[in-house]
Amino acid sequence: MGSWIVGIPGSTGGIRDTPALPVSGTVTWVDNTTQRPPEPGSGACSPTEKTGCGTAPISRASKTTIARYNRRFLYADMSGAQLEPRRGACGHGQVSLFSDGRLVGGTREGQLLIPMPRAGTVKRRRVLTVVGKSHKRSTFADCGSGAGCTDDVTRRVSVTFKHL
Repeated sequence: MGSWIVGIPGSTGGIRDTPALPVSGTVTWVDNTTQRPPEPGSGACSPTEKTGCGTAPISRASKTTIARYNRRFLYADMSGAQLEPRRGACGHGQVSLFSDGRLVGGTREGQLLIPMPRAGTVKRRRVLTVVGKSHKRSTFADCGSGAGCTDDVTRRVSVTFKHL
């Protein structure tokens, strides 16, 4: 009852561990902040700054690690990704790392688990794509400005295996 090994052919034959690979994907920031009417006599409100909201590609410097977790799962982890708006402001919550377990779900360490099919399925298919997903919603009473905020994080990773 072994576990999965994610490997590539080694330079001297055999198999070696897969190195961290470049990431391709996007991150989306949404600010659902609504303003309350000002107190009578306090003047007008200035509009909420949301120029940094929207979808942007994940940095090219980001790397992902796909490795064995146990007999039934692989795990995905990402390093070097900036998960905060790059330009402008967008009211966002507390998430800044792909693997912040208390905010993003997954394992205690924040790894995203990817279920693996049975070994016979892997053996029969020339190309096999497996997908791991997690979703977690965290609410905070104070996010620094005295207002509450919510992080609603959905992560999805797909891994494609090809027979050599």
